[in-house]
Amino acid sequence: MTEPLNDIGALRASALLGVLVIGMTWAALAEMRLMTLRMWPLLVLRAALTVTIRIPLIFTPIAETPLGLLVVIGGPAAISGLVGVGLLSLRREARRWFRLTPLPPNVGAAWTYATVNWMGTLASQAPQFVAPLIVAATVSASDNAEFYLAWSITTVVFLVAHAVGQVVISEAARSAGQLRAHVRRGLVIGLGVGGVATSGAWLGQPIITAVFGDDYSATAAVLPLLCVAALPWAVTSMCLAVVRVKGDWLGTMVITVMFAALTLLPIAILVPSRGSSGAAVGWAVGNVAAAGVAVAYTAITQALANRRRQPGDPSTLDTVVASDRPVTTTPLS
Repeated sequence: MTEPLNDIGALRASALLGVLVIGMTWAALAEMRLMTLRMWPLLVLRAALTVTIRIPLIFTPIAETPLGLLVVIGGPAAISGLVGVGLLSLRREARRWFRLTPLPPNVGAAWTYATVNWMGTLASQAPQFVAPLIVAATVSASDNAEFYLAWSITTVVFLVAHAVGQVVISEAARSAGQLRAHVRRGLVIGLGVGGVATSGAWLGQPIITAVFGDDYSATAAVLPLLCVAALPWAVTSMCLAVVRVKGDWLGTMVITVMFAALTLLPIAILVPSRGSSGAAVGWAVGNVAAAGVAVAYTAITQALANRRRQPGDPSTLDTVVASDRPVTTTPLS
């Protein structure tokens, strides 16, 4: 696995990985800042370019080597982070953003939230990177190419629900008491986009084979199944937004860890016997199961909170985080 990095030497490999990690970290900061500034067009443009630019790069000589494939996967996100922070730093009020002192009074709560959020992000994004590796290690190179093309398209669809979840977190932190309305709108958008994408993938199967040729018929076959998983993912992402806004650290870990386990396990079981189609089925089934867990956890904790609520208190779903509880977001790109 490390041979491609060893071939370019320790210094160059460390520099490459360092740039990728720093760039992707800055991408999270840039995305969060664009969201708090409500610069929605730039937010959507950054996310769309980060994902869609990978698709044409797959067909270039860059992606023919393992090291090049690493650059194709992580490079666009890293570049968007470096460029995004650079452009944001030109704003007049940016001078105070980069000061490390004095520390805010709620640094302890921020540290706790950041740590839990980081672990939850690792869990929720694990399937995005591990699932293609399972397929690549099991099927032939040609079958893997067909699957990865469909997978790259699917990540664009999944990004929408994830971005909507981030907006829910950001807006709920601004307007206490409006969480229920934000979640409702987020579900409408996420389910709507997922439904349109699934319908488009199913109706567009002939277009895929016409553009890429009959060799990519498997891409057209698995794409609708991969896209339909965006419907339960929209539900999962909204439940995750709710627990994050409330500062429910246990809920964040339960939903994200179960999402990773329930999506990767069916893929690992089905791919050896059914190939890339098994990965698509496992992905869809796993997302449905993960959404069920997310809904069940959110409903149970909501019922328990309502039971503890005193008469006359506002609805617990609309009782958002206290003013000393930080809210952060992370990208799925």
